[in-house]
Amino acid sequence: MINILTYEVWESGIKCDNSNCKHLPEYTDRIIGDNYHLKIGIVCIQIQLERTVNEYAYEIYCRGCIDEIYHLIKSKLDTKLWAFH
Repeated sequence: MINILTYEVWESGIKCDNSNCKHLPEYTDRIIGDNYHLKIGIVCIQIQLERTVNEYAYEIYCRGCIDEIYHLIKSKLDTKLWAFH
């Protein structure tokens, strides 16, 4: 089961898990070098996957990446695009 939560970032040190994140300045702060952290107060999403009974894996995406993730998930769930049915 996939659980998707939207919430406001309230602590520093959280990174966007999208490898293609554009690190837009309105959503991220550049710390040192290539270390980008989400700004406190922005809205992000957390996608949580249940791996075992009580163990969860999750990924966090910034507001700039939400649309990209939505299109990826939507295309995977659209049965009209499945080639084997």
